Amino acid sequence: MNYYAQLVDGIVVGISSLSGIVESDDMIKLDDYRPDLVGYRYENGEFIYVEPPIPEPEPPSQVDILGQEITQMKIKDMQQQAIIDGLGRELTNAKIEIMQLKGGQTV
Repeated sequence: MNYYAQLVDGIVVGISSLSGIVESDDMIKLDDYRPDLVGYRYENGEFIYVEPPIPEPEPPSQVDILGQEITQMKIKDMQQQAIIDGLGRELTNAKIEIMQLKGGQTV
């Protein structure tokens, strides 16, 4: 079996296992099957590891932005509801305290 590294612009983009011999500048003969070479640069007869590029993050879509805004509004609503609930408990406790001071009479 004949193994080849296929190059595009000097970068290994694939490894081929072929039955025949290939003569091409973009096909480099290998001794073994080496899929780990994909992404390497072939330069001066050597395979050189190339750090893969880090893709730029895409800006958030309008749907993502609206989703974040809705989430923030829900959080704010929950915080406001917690304040209202706390005030309600304080009012109930104050009424109970007044009733106790009046000797159990309703307010």
